[in-house]
Amino acid sequence: MAKNIFLFHGEHTPQINATTKAWIKQFIEKYKDNYDLHTIQDSKDFSMQKLIIEANTVPFLCEKKLIIAKNILHHFQKEDSKAILAIPESTIVMFIEHRKINKTDKQLGTFQKKITVQQFDINTEANSNLLMQTLQNHNVKITPNQKQLILNQYEKQPNQILEISKQLAAYFHNSNIQDQEFFKLVDIKQEPNIFNFLDTIYKNKSQTLKQYKQITDYNQDPYKVLYMLIWHLKTLLQIKSGNTQNIKPFIVNKHKQTANKISSSQIDNLLQQILKIDQQSKTGLIKTNSDLILAIEMAIFQNT
Repeated sequence: MAKNIFLFHGEHTPQINATTKAWIKQFIEKYKDNYDLHTIQDSKDFSMQKLIIEANTVPFLCEKKLIIAKNILHHFQKEDSKAILAIPESTIVMFIEHRKINKTDKQLGTFQKKITVQQFDINTEANSNLLMQTLQNHNVKITPNQKQLILNQYEKQPNQILEISKQLAAYFHNSNIQDQEFFKLVDIKQEPNIFNFLDTIYKNKSQTLKQYKQITDYNQDPYKVLYMLIWHLKTLLQIKSGNTQNIKPFIVNKHKQTANKISSSQIDNLLQQILKIDQQSKTGLIKTNSDLILAIEMAIFQNT
């Protein structure tokens, strides 16, 4: 395996950039002022042959040369592998790709097995590390709840997490962040309370549908909504029938007024429709979350 050729790739661009920056810093510190650093990026006149020629050039008055090659591997051909792997140990080449490269890639699959590869995926741990490292560098502290709100809101958007962490660092350098200031600065959708949604059913249809939209816009799991609806409707039926031995008293008191205002058939109609939707989702008649969300919405609209 070539010990002087590296590949950083994946969809977590901020983590790739941060790791690359740290790598370059270590390289400069190790070789002091006497270093040879080149950055090569894709352009109209770029070719892998130019990269290979540069990699084979002897470092100028220093021990090592570092080449950062950004987003150029779509030019790579199988025949390039031998030439790149044969570059002198005095040259370090770091390929940076802001995309995921599969191990089964026809052109790069074999090449990856002969160099050092690090993949940077978008996941909660990587996002958390990115957020906390940026804040710690500026001695800014956030609460676990604030941290979780950011990670939930921007789960698939690490670049947004980086921008938010920079904003927080700029405004709250060397300080803790109170919730009031946090929500003023950070555009966070606060998670809707599903119980507030359930409480509106049979009371105010427009409010029910509004609350339901807030829940689905927040990317709430539609199956959680489905099962909470089933639980709520069965609870109302039990209260309606007086069979409340297994229900906590505060829940009975909370929903007793609603149960008294509506008929058992009204509750049962919606419950049967929701149970039908549950069955359809389990048998594959409802295949996607979007279809499930729409089916629940139509059932509520038609039966409340």
